[in-house]
Amino acid sequence: MRQILSILFVIMLLTPSAFAFRFGVHGGANMATMATDPVNPLVLYESHTGYIIGAFLESDFAKVFSIQPEVNYIQKGATQTATVLGTVVQTKPTLTYFEVPLLLKFVFPIPLLKPFVLA
Repeated sequence: MRQILSILFVIMLLTPSAFAFRFGVHGGANMATMATDPVNPLVLYESHTGYIIGAFLESDFAKVFSIQPEVNYIQKGATQTATVLGTVVQTKPTLTYFEVPLLLKFVFPIPLLKPFVLA
């Protein structure tokens, strides 16, 4: 898989006139939650709003097909409420990580609309 991606990257660098490149940034909110442990019902989880920030580079291979690598910084988590020795304890565990997806985009050639499918 790495060899295929490396070959595609080299081809894109050597023939820039054959491809159209678009760079962009995106961001948004992330509503995540954790599941309650059925063994310990005294621990409850509620959703926690995190965020996502990222950048992408889209390169067209044809009128209907493009490839889009991204780099995203994502925050997920929950609000955890537990009862420990009769005392209610509330914590907010948060997961932050980088995600590097490689998206394949197929655009349907429909006039007035530009629907697409990402895989």
